[in-house]
Amino acid sequence: RFRTRSSLTPRLLMSIQRSPSDSEVEALDDATSQSLRHRLSQHWRTFRSLGQLPLVMLIYFPRAALSFFTIVVAQFLRNCARMLNTTSSYEKKTNLRILIITDYPPPQTHGIAIRFSHYITHMRQAGHEVQVYSTNLHRQRLTSFDHPNMPAIINPFNTSNCMAYNPGLRLAWALGAKQWDIVHLVYPSIIGPAIVPVCNWRRIPVYCSHHVDMEYYIEQYAASISWLGNLSYWLFCKLPAARHASVNAAPTLCFLDSHVPHKAPGCMRMRIPSGVADARFKVDSAEQLVAERRDLERLCGAAAGDAICLMVQRLAPEKDAHHLLEALLQQRDGAAALAAAKEAGCKGGRCGAGGGGAGRASPVLLASGRRLHVVIAGDGPARRELAAFAERHALPVTFTGNVKNDRLPPLYRAADAFVTCSTSETYGLTVLEALACGTPAVLPHCSVFDELWEAR
Repeated sequence: RFRTRSSLTPRLLMSIQRSPSDSEVEALDDATSQSLRHRLSQHWRTFRSLGQLPLVMLIYFPRAALSFFTIVVAQFLRNCARMLNTTSSYEKKTNLRILIITDYPPPQTHGIAIRFSHYITHMRQAGHEVQVYSTNLHRQRLTSFDHPNMPAIINPFNTSNCMAYNPGLRLAWALGAKQWDIVHLVYPSIIGPAIVPVCNWRRIPVYCSHHVDMEYYIEQYAASISWLGNLSYWLFCKLPAARHASVNAAPTLCFLDSHVPHKAPGCMRMRIPSGVADARFKVDSAEQLVAERRDLERLCGAAAGDAICLMVQRLAPEKDAHHLLEALLQQRDGAAALAAAKEAGCKGGRCGAGGGGAGRASPVLLASGRRLHVVIAGDGPARRELAAFAERHALPVTFTGNVKNDRLPPLYRAADAFVTCSTSETYGLTVLEALACGTPAVLPHCSVFDELWEAR
């Protein structure tokens, strides 16, 4: 019942007291069911995008229990061997015995794989025993110290890579039966709970290096269940490293402080920036530079005197390569053309239908009058959308696909400038490679780049 007041009009009273009609109830039910179907469909797409990860959670704990049982048996047998004073007991040597556990070996071509490939090669040349347990390796380069057989699944955030979900029996035996001077676990990795506490129990120094901002990827690729992804990542990755690692290191301190903010007693925190093989980026003669420039001009169809910018990275949404293409469109056709392109379906660099700007046949000119060309070396899930945007608006952009690391120096040296738009980097090795070639680098402001380059 409603108490009428003089301030309420009869029309309002009628609308309050009137019962909804059958058609209105049906329309409300249809809207509710449609919204529910949309939410369920969104959750289902997110679930499918996780690939084999949900299935792994069913077998993770049984396999983890088997791995821990193997470690305990190996420790028991090793202690028996020590009591019998056999050769199985470990004695200090002049060289180091190093165990590296990584999901990111070659033939992957990103900065983590390149860095560790050089690191392993250098340590072995220095006479140290470096055993590598990974998900995959170059079959032509395998040695008796390489073990590319950890149980793995396809990485849902980068389908060209695999990620280990369990140490496996071989690694479990190596952790329990052998003595190591140091164990190096490369993050991100979800097998930290099976590695770091065991090393801590055996008093083996464990070095955890952190290279990827996984929370950023979780928000990008699994936003609807990001709370579950962040909780799992904290439990399986960050917590073991924060509680039991001897050293937590990252290329930049700002990333380390935000990624592993808690410090356990006795744990060291270090910034270990990456380096490059300087000799690889130098040339033997001026004629080589002329030839490399000519090859790059031929690759992108540029004329002599044109400006060429180079971008080297994985083409994925979190790398923000679309900002460069939008800047080209705005430079050529103005801000109005860019706004029209976004309204036509290319908002945020994700292309849909729609035509090009008014000046689609004209080149992109710099303030000096030079024509500008862009060469993008890399591949990934966003390449198709980026190429469609460039083709639709007739932008002077050339996509080369993946380029092997040893073939990148000629591109760096021949370009007028190197450009990156990514703010999700934890170091940005390509920036350092471009500077090693003497090529100016253009990069956005973010905490990582500011820490490394603002004072320089």
